[in-house]
Amino acid sequence: MKLNSAGLQVLTHEECMRLLPSRPIGRIVFTDRALPAVQPVNFCLDDQDIVIRTAAGSNAQAAGQPCCAIHTGPAPGAGFARWGAAFDSAARPASRRRCRSPRATG
Repeated sequence: MKLNSAGLQVLTHEECMRLLPSRPIGRIVFTDRALPAVQPVNFCLDDQDIVIRTAAGSNAQAAGQPCCAIHTGPAPGAGFARWGAAFDSAARPASRRRCRSPRATG
């Protein structure tokens, strides 16, 4: 078991991908006019891709810029005995995709 400098367990990529579908909502982090911005989003998985649906002109659509992050974690009131995961990557537009997460309504 790997621990970080705060003594918290570090999950592997595989563990994060296995846990991710159990959370129906995440937060997308991107820059908006050179400032950090965070928006709640529904998401789903398509193999190893995290897929979000955005409306034309929405702030979350700005995540189509070269770099963004997705974060998800414990449900409100769950306390500290839960997990959280952050993924950073290049964002790109996607065509219609099928997702394996039944809860994601995008």
